[in-house]
Amino acid sequence: LVINEGRVAQGVASLMTAWSIKGDLATLILKDLEHTARRHPAEPSVDMARAQLLTAAGDPEGAAAALGSRIATHPDLLDEIVTRLETLVAGRPECARVHFELGRACHARRWVARACSWLMRAYELDHALAESIAEPLTRLQRDFPDEPEPHIARGALYEGEARLVPAAEAFAKAVELKGAGAVSGLAGLQRLASARERVQSEVH
Repeated sequence: LVINEGRVAQGVASLMTAWSIKGDLATLILKDLEHTARRHPAEPSVDMARAQLLTAAGDPEGAAAALGSRIATHPDLLDEIVTRLETLVAGRPECARVHFELGRACHARRWVARACSWLMRAYELDHALAESIAEPLTRLQRDFPDEPEPHIARGALYEGEARLVPAAEAFAKAVELKGAGAVSGLAGLQRLASARERVQSEVH
């Protein structure tokens, strides 16, 4: 009733109180929250509550998706989103989606190295996320052109997809920037050179 009157955050709080008192209401409350999310897409408390319930239900992917939906739209919630995602990744380190969303959240916080690390861990866990991961990596390269980590991550992504020429270009860019990133960039170039030599020896 409160939600129907437009007091969405208050209504969500009441639903979560009911869940804390009677845990077996979780499924019904989730359905209510999903319905509310469709009717009030701009209200962040709905997705934050959904994430809490999905975490408790053992659905880290769904919880991460709910939290991730607010990364770009509600910067005031970033600290809480990062904290919740870090808790999720500690408990369910095998879930690629959690790493992916944590990478996006770190990018929003302008934590470049951490963002790249989480995004590439997501790729290691699930190569099917390559296209999704490429998008935030492109933004990281654009937003932080003088930081080596986005170029190294992009090179590793291309390397994993067997796109050796663009991989070499990305690693070379990291080397040009010098500093600590140059070491990783050189290591990437050396791996590509070794892979090329193996292919050539197999052909001949």
